[in-house]
Amino acid sequence: MRVFEGRWATSMLIGAFGLALVLLILLPMALVVLSAFASEWTMTILPAAYTLRWFELLQLRQLDPILASLTVASLVGVASALFGTYAAYIVTRKRPAAAGVIDALLMIPIALPTVVIGLALLIAFHRPPLMLTGTPLIVALAHFLIVFPFTYRSVAGVLEGLDPRYEEVATSLGAGEATTIVRIVVPLVAPGILSGFILSFALSMGELGATSMVYPPSFQTMPVAIFGLVERGFYAQGAAMSVILLVVGFAALVSLYVLQGRLRRFVQM
Repeated sequence: MRVFEGRWATSMLIGAFGLALVLLILLPMALVVLSAFASEWTMTILPAAYTLRWFELLQLRQLDPILASLTVASLVGVASALFGTYAAYIVTRKRPAAAGVIDALLMIPIALPTVVIGLALLIAFHRPPLMLTGTPLIVALAHFLIVFPFTYRSVAGVLEGLDPRYEEVATSLGAGEATTIVRIVVPLVAPGILSGFILSFALSMGELGATSMVYPPSFQTMPVAIFGLVERGFYAQGAAMSVILLVVGFAALVSLYVLQGRLRRFVQM
C-alpha cells in the first residue's frame, strides 16, 4: 500500500511538473510562433490562415540586430570564459586571504536588477576619459557584467571538485605555473568553461533590461528591436522577429551542446 501511495505521489508530481512546463513555457512559445505566421486569427483556437507577410515586412535594417546580438553574445561569451576561468582559479587554488569576500563581490551582479547595472554604466562612462556612452562597447560591457558570475561559478564548481594533485604532479615534474594551467587545468575544466560560455551566450542573446538603458540607436540587439516593434503596435512583426531570435539562438546552442558532448568524451579518453 505504501509503495502504491509513493508511486501515486511521484506520478502526481511528475504530472504537475509536466503541466506547468506546458502552460508556462511551451504554450506561450507556441503562441508566439503561431502569431508570427497567422494571417487571420479571431475567435478560433488556431489561426484561420497562415502567411509569411510579417517576415517580409521586416525591413532589411531590422535584420541588423541579428548580427549585433550574435556579435555581442559571442564576444561576451569568450571574455566571460577567459576572465571567469582566471578568477575561479585564483579564488579556488590560490586561496587569498579575502577569498570569501572576493567570491561575494564577483557574484554581486546576480543580485542586481539589470536595469540598475545599465544605469550605473550610463552614469559612470558618459564623460572622458572613459566615454563609452553611445558606443556598442558599453552594450558589450553591460552584458559581460551580467553573465560573468555564471561562468565564474560554473568553472569554480568544477575546480573545487578537481583533485589538486594533478597540478602538484605537473609542478613536481618541472612544469611552470602557466604550463600547468594551460596543459593540465584548462583541459580538465574545459566542460565547465564551455558550459559557462553556453549560458553566457544564451543570457546575452536575450538580455533587454540593461541593453535598453545603454544601447545607441544605430546598434540595436534583437530583444531591443522586438520591444520597439511591440511598443509601436507591430505585434505580428515582433512575433516574427522573436521567431528569428528563437531559431538563431536555438541553432547556436545546439551547436555548442554538440561541441560540449564531444569535448567531454575527449577529456574522458
